[in-house]
Amino acid sequence: DVSNFRQLMSRTLAEGTQLTGAEIHLAEIVPHWSGITSKFRDYRAQCMRMYYDIDLSFLMRAITAIECNVPRVKELVKRVRNGKLGRARLDSHWKKAKRATDRLIRTLQRDLQLDKSKFFTSKNALVPLVYYLACDSGKRPAVRDVQRFFLLSQLSEHYGGAADTALSKDFRILAGRNTVRQGLSDLVEAVNHEARQSYRGLKIRPDHVHGVSSKNILLLLMYALMRKRSATDWDSGTETTVKIKRLDQIGPEEMQLHHIFPFNFVHKNKAALKPYVDDEWTDAEIRAEINDITNLTFLHKDTNASIGDKPPSQYLPSCTDREMRKAHFIPEGPDLWRPENFKDFLNERRKLLAKGMTSLLKSIP
Repeated sequence: DVSNFRQLMSRTLAEGTQLTGAEIHLAEIVPHWSGITSKFRDYRAQCMRMYYDIDLSFLMRAITAIECNVPRVKELVKRVRNGKLGRARLDSHWKKAKRATDRLIRTLQRDLQLDKSKFFTSKNALVPLVYYLACDSGKRPAVRDVQRFFLLSQLSEHYGGAADTALSKDFRILAGRNTVRQGLSDLVEAVNHEARQSYRGLKIRPDHVHGVSSKNILLLLMYALMRKRSATDWDSGTETTVKIKRLDQIGPEEMQLHHIFPFNFVHKNKAALKPYVDDEWTDAEIRAEINDITNLTFLHKDTNASIGDKPPSQYLPSCTDREMRKAHFIPEGPDLWRPENFKDFLNERRKLLAKGMTSLLKSIP
């Protein structure tokens, strides 16, 4: 294992690839913990089969937290170097971290309908939760607080800035209380307060529902909402289309964000652009509006490709039925699917999504 890892490091350096902090720390631990790289690789592959992309940094932080009560991997390396942490104890922590991670994934998949990690804005929120689940000695974990912390930490962009600083602060709270359960409860209150700074009363207004898809927490809420409504792929009406599946049956590599009003169609259609031109929007602003999350939904890549640049007035009646559209929060009414009503369509869908997102947050008291 040591030899294989050294060969990998040498090849990586020769190719000029930048090593991550986790890879550098693991290289220092491997001589004292033979076999761990293959265990990490196998476990990450197992998680990928569950549609969860668990990276090396997360695994290293989880084990460090369980041993050191802090997420700084340097602390783990220091203990291993000083001979204070042998293989038996490392193996024990690894088993705890795996069990806790498995339990966390099951909780997110079952209770929040987050069957894949594809749309998570930050995986740092998973580290305190794995630590909690590994260390709570109670028979029944505080599942509600696990759900609340995950959603509210994403909503508040708790780890959006200096993530390492935020994690260190969180662990001072989590590990500094009489019980780890009390620590988690205090963390929930902290992220709840932060979220309410941006979303008063944890109410999502229609004007909140906007922005590009990248690192957008509301896209994650959209996905959870559609999963709760058992949303499915659509029928493009072609023989090449895959059998219609629920969203949770579509792998991360097969799922794409579909523009309900296709970008090229809107950008070339004078009727769709007229309200924006009249209001003197710039081309960049118009492009952002077409790419806004309100104009997006989740479909299989083959379905997305088969729809292409067809306008919704053409493909929605043949590719979907009322229940399919409801699950994807598509406003009813053929008039709204016409290009001249693109702006009205977005406004109506924002209302539907905002109402659904607020209900989702309220469902986890």
